[in-house]
Amino acid sequence: MKKYIFGIGGYIGSGKSTAGGIFEKLGARFIDADAVVDELYHKGEDGYRKVVSFFGDEYLTKSGDLNRKKLAKVVFEDPKKLRILQDLIHPLVTNRIQKMIDQGTARMIAIEATYFDKKHLQSLV
Repeated sequence: MKKYIFGIGGYIGSGKSTAGGIFEKLGARFIDADAVVDELYHKGEDGYRKVVSFFGDEYLTKSGDLNRKKLAKVVFEDPKKLRILQDLIHPLVTNRIQKMIDQGTARMIAIEATYFDKKHLQSLV
């Protein structure tokens, strides 16, 4: 079965979720890439392990969860660290979304993301 995959990109407040909801009402599967990232950052997930492996235990809370605020502060102040984080996480996000597409039965899929880089999410749409 041929699947049609649409990318919905834009910054915060640009209407991505609203557009995704419209596609969903029309029968499309709606995938939020940020929600996929959130899942990958959970303890025990691949994203969690990669971040801790590269950035270290100092980015964990006392309970062992990823301290995303601390990580965000560091990577958004240092473009090199941001690129490293993106290189660690983007392939995982793309692979997870590809599995969701492959395992789903919907013919139309709408993927919401802030941006679609050529090596990863853009290759899906």
